[in-house]
Amino acid sequence: MTVMQSMTDTLGCEDRLTLNTMNKLAVTYGKQGRFQKAVELHLAVLEGVRTAFGNGSLQTIRVMANLADMYVSQLQWNQAEELLNSTLAMKTRSLDIDDLDSMIMNITLSSVYLVSSDGKRRKDLHWAW
Repeated sequence: MTVMQSMTDTLGCEDRLTLNTMNKLAVTYGKQGRFQKAVELHLAVLEGVRTAFGNGSLQTIRVMANLADMYVSQLQWNQAEELLNSTLAMKTRSLDIDDLDSMIMNITLSSVYLVSSDGKRRKDLHWAW
């Protein structure tokens, strides 16, 4: 039995500590180049945080941003763009758009536009500063 499975069995799959541990493991998988495992785990975490904390929560937004980073690492521009736009829209509605995380997401989104085939979309960025 893995530590993650033990945490899930003991604390539940929607527990904050369990979800945080799963998210950190997904980030670690990505850093190791194990992108498929990282994406699968990020998707599981995303489902859990949406259920536990709601779609517009800070936890949900952070997991979405991490998943977008995985997509960027894999050159999956459309998935990254979709997630980054959704994440920025949620931050605009529910949180402070002028924070560092929002700026980083805008920079990442602009990078996606610069290297993707449709450079025309760059003008649609929602710059936070």
